[in-house]
Amino acid sequence: MKKDLGIVQAVFPMPVLMVASYDENGVPDVMNAAWGMISKPDQITLYLSEPHKTVKNIRFSKAFTVSLADEAHVAEADFFGMASGNNMPDKFEKSGLTQTKSSRVNAPVVEEFPLAIECELQEIIETEHSHAIVGKIVNVMADENVLDEEGKVDPAKLNAVIFDNFRSGYYKVGDKVAQAWDAGKKLRFDACFVIRLSNVRFPCFLSILKQHTTEHLQFFPVLCKVTWKSANPSYPFCPSTQSASF
Repeated sequence: MKKDLGIVQAVFPMPVLMVASYDENGVPDVMNAAWGMISKPDQITLYLSEPHKTVKNIRFSKAFTVSLADEAHVAEADFFGMASGNNMPDKFEKSGLTQTKSSRVNAPVVEEFPLAIECELQEIIETEHSHAIVGKIVNVMADENVLDEEGKVDPAKLNAVIFDNFRSGYYKVGDKVAQAWDAGKKLRFDACFVIRLSNVRFPCFLSILKQHTTEHLQFFPVLCKVTWKSANPSYPFCPSTQSASF
């Protein structure tokens, strides 16, 4: 039986993002932010309030980097969330970490964190209820020791930490439990397609459809509606409803 908890920040996990920027004198600053997400393939959005030193810096420099905090540097990451650059100008120096200037944007890259996202400021969204920094991703760089044989980031090697909103804890990312766009194949799909028997008009579409639904759907020689539950963006159809003949 569930118990009412009231209004709590009940999303778990939250990322531990290290947002780095330069001020007008070229002094680096890093803040710890949990309220951030990839909002488009080449875009990241951070929900940061105006008083943050980081926001002031980004308004000036028009750029920033976002690194993923890891287990080895969780103390430094936490420090970046405890100390404010508004009150401690040498905050980054006191952390003992090192930085180099990005070759692509006017922002620091913290060397010790395993992955960094280099961003240009795209816009700052200010409404009655939200204040968001929107960045265009121009490059992602990662330590070679966190890459797999194909050159992709291996989450198991990142040792990234995540934030717990419930009790303010840091946790290391755990084991992989399933593969996306694969684990749900045995279940019914749910989005709308119209299929009609006749000659083939969309062979690629039908090939994908047959591949992923043969075990679950019955096709009839009449106009019929089929539901599909996948949101896989790699599928070659975008509209919610398509007509196909076969």
